[in-house]
Amino acid sequence: MCGIAGYFGNSKSQLQELKNYGIESIKHRGPDSNGIMHWEDKNCLFLHTRLAIRDLSPTGAQPMTSKDERYTIVYNGELYNTQNVKEKFLGPKYNLRGLSDTEIILESFAKHGIKIIKSLNGIFAFAIRDNLQNKIYLFRDPLGVKPLYYSYKKNSFAFSSEMKTLLSCNLVEKNINIKSAKCHVRFMWSPGEETIVSDIKKLLPGHGIIINNEKEIEKFHYKSFQPSLEKMTLKESDIIEQCKEKIEKAVKRQLVSDVPVGFFLSGGVDSSAIVSISNNILNEKLECFTIHDDDLNEKSKDGFTSDYKYAQIMADYLDVNLNTISTKNTISQDLEKMIYFMDEPNGDPACLNTYYIAEYAKKMGISVLIGGTAADDIFTGYRRHTAIKLDSYINYIPKKLRKYLSNSSTYLDTRNASQRRIKKYLDNIQNNDNQRIINYFNWLDKDIVSNLFIDKSTKYDGEIYSSIDTLPNETKKLDKMLHIERLHFLADHNLNYSDKMGMAHGVEVRVPYLDHDLVEFTLKAPHHLLQKKYSNKWLLKESIKDYIPKSIMNRPKTGFGAPLRAWLSTDLLDLKNDLLSNDQIKKDGIFDPLAVSKLIKKDADGYIDGSYSIFAIMCINLWIRKFM
Repeated sequence: MCGIAGYFGNSKSQLQELKNYGIESIKHRGPDSNGIMHWEDKNCLFLHTRLAIRDLSPTGAQPMTSKDERYTIVYNGELYNTQNVKEKFLGPKYNLRGLSDTEIILESFAKHGIKIIKSLNGIFAFAIRDNLQNKIYLFRDPLGVKPLYYSYKKNSFAFSSEMKTLLSCNLVEKNINIKSAKCHVRFMWSPGEETIVSDIKKLLPGHGIIINNEKEIEKFHYKSFQPSLEKMTLKESDIIEQCKEKIEKAVKRQLVSDVPVGFFLSGGVDSSAIVSISNNILNEKLECFTIHDDDLNEKSKDGFTSDYKYAQIMADYLDVNLNTISTKNTISQDLEKMIYFMDEPNGDPACLNTYYIAEYAKKMGISVLIGGTAADDIFTGYRRHTAIKLDSYINYIPKKLRKYLSNSSTYLDTRNASQRRIKKYLDNIQNNDNQRIINYFNWLDKDIVSNLFIDKSTKYDGEIYSSIDTLPNETKKLDKMLHIERLHFLADHNLNYSDKMGMAHGVEVRVPYLDHDLVEFTLKAPHHLLQKKYSNKWLLKESIKDYIPKSIMNRPKTGFGAPLRAWLSTDLLDLKNDLLSNDQIKKDGIFDPLAVSKLIKKDADGYIDGSYSIFAIMCINLWIRKFM
């Protein structure tokens, strides 16, 4: 894993800024070495910071140029089907200079061009320069595990693994994107290519860009994981066995490393299965990591319970080392670090858990962490997946009755968490199918969010709506929801913070559940096996039950989160009062002070759970303070 950046354009001063300060902005992503390639006559620059994971020798250094000297690459990622790619495009006897996956991709591209990209099973973001035709190609993996940002303005193109490079090197104008800011308050993430900065875009998962000699750009789509209309018709036992094999192969592929590997272990089904399978493969005592918050213990608080008890059960069961990391009493200062390394104003406190674990693991000499991220998203692990199953009955309810039920929700006591969820469900039943699906991802109602801003009119959910509106009419609601999980909740949120919180400490985070073969398999899995009656993740649990004791299999579902409501009244109280004061809100200039005050009051009185939205507003204001 690494950090990459580059520039190709007409401004010599912008290129010089990037050359002078670009490495510094992403050195945390690649603490082992760095490199620069500058084509002065073409005003083009490539930067690379290296985290050496595979082939630790100098032959893996970047920027790397092909044998024929036509192509130069800067690459961030891991390729998990290295041997297959080598044999398919180079031949088994092809003589490589080193052992890096970077070289295999580069030489394969030199021989066969763009068509190789569809065959890559891995996590990656990279740029290749054609030194003969003076053009640049950019690619991002189909599931968006690795980030890649770019800016294109006035015939100048710049890119980087992180937005801070483009901001700190003055490659873009610093204008807030209100659409993105609204999405951060409503969802905690900004969907599609939009970012919090108007001039900076995300390269979409499974997409590429070509910048030609005239500095013109062409965007194209090369691969995606679309919902399958045709589901498997095999026997139930055969589907379970195939699923088990796919998971085992995915884990085995992702254990390949020339540096020590560690594991997230929450004691939940997802991470426990990964650790248990790895324990069967590796001939060593595994190092596992979990968060232990002394304030949580076993009793639920703020909707979360401590993972420690279950993580310890699993660690004892497998005889692995369990390293426990306590949440710190420096959360306020750490939040500022989180925002800096996130680049974006992510309002999910779970980021801090990943940050703390990666920090601890790195001090132990571990540069790779493997976890259970994405199992919920491809195997139906969230409450909203149960809700969408109930949703199938809504269309049978006459519209007048739906309106009556929706209006009756005003009589519910929203100070009660259960009644608050029922109200959210009833408020949603008058909407059309696609809007209902999107609203299940809300932390706060769409109209309430718009009212929090001075600019109340800007519409902002077009990208997420079009991502499911363009699917075939026959697409089932659950498949539409899982499509949003993959395309947005993962790529724009979970994977984004997992990468950046890990790379903040020079630690690569791997996600076996997003192995391409496994994801393809789940797209064809019949719904009645993903969800048995109202039991979520049934197929996953049946597939890995031999690896996990019943005490783990039957534990209550909890999120990889944090006691945010408690933090906002204790550890984060002073920072909250600072960032959300009327004076500060007016100074930042995008939120309506009166509307924010009303939100805080309703949350304090218990009529809404606005903690995540309040936290998101704090993070946006903190981001403005940090970067603008």
